[in-house]
Amino acid sequence: MINNERQLSLDRIAFLRMRKKHLLAMGVIALILIVGQILVQRHINSELKTSEAMMEEVKSTLAQNQNSGSKLIDVLDEYDEQRKQQLLKLKIKEYIVLALSFLILLLVLFFVFRPLSLYIRNTIRVYQWKLVH
Repeated sequence: MINNERQLSLDRIAFLRMRKKHLLAMGVIALILIVGQILVQRHINSELKTSEAMMEEVKSTLAQNQNSGSKLIDVLDEYDEQRKQQLLKLKIKEYIVLALSFLILLLVLFFVFRPLSLYIRNTIRVYQWKLVH
């Protein structure tokens, strides 16, 4: 009986080790996704700020030229607004990709890693039982 309890604990130990490794792997992947998302969002924000600064500089230069300057400022305003909208759409798409990535990680965790861990745990139990009997 002591041998049987010891063998059961061995399959439990193997299961727990495998589960820890799977969770660690999933955590590393999630961390990489989060860091990547932070870098992309920072870059998009930087592009927005740079664009705004450049537009203000160009507008101030054009404002000094009264005749054609006002028409060009209107064109630049329209272009600037379109660019901002495109960058904001990109930000939203990036968040959607992040959410889908986390969803896929959860699905893999529940439908691949967990069943695989349980299968290996049960296989160890069967082999241990065969060794005893």
